[in-house]
Amino acid sequence: MNDASSHHRSGEAPVNPAADCARVAAFFDLDKTIIATSSAFAFGKEFMHNGLITPAEALQMSIAKASYMFAGHSSQQMDATRDQLAAMIAGWSVAEVHSIAKATMHNVVTPAIYAEARELIDFHQAAGHEVIIISASAATLVRPIAEELG
Repeated sequence: MNDASSHHRSGEAPVNPAADCARVAAFFDLDKTIIATSSAFAFGKEFMHNGLITPAEALQMSIAKASYMFAGHSSQQMDATRDQLAAMIAGWSVAEVHSIAKATMHNVVTPAIYAEARELIDFHQAAGHEVIIISASAATLVRPIAEELG
């Protein structure tokens, strides 16, 4: 081998130029990993108080949330929930949803953030790692949580 990166003197570690460029990423699922609930359901009460959903829709969301929290959801149940939520939010103003999410973030979602998740995210950030949040929830709901976590 004539590659300079493969040669090293006795007693020295081999040189690997790619190692200097390596980036590390930590991926975290949002719902029930970072927060102790579903982010879509977490804001449901606030959407009702702001007139975006009816009390009946809020009750339906509460029942779905309880089922999700206690038993989880199959892929089919997650698809059905997604479809119900998509139909419910059709026509909503993105700016209004963002405003509600931001205004209620600290009293609704922040208390639901697992301390262990916050500590692990802080560890990765301190180590210079990229921290990536994965969620099926709308970016408008995820962004304030990501901002809260830095």
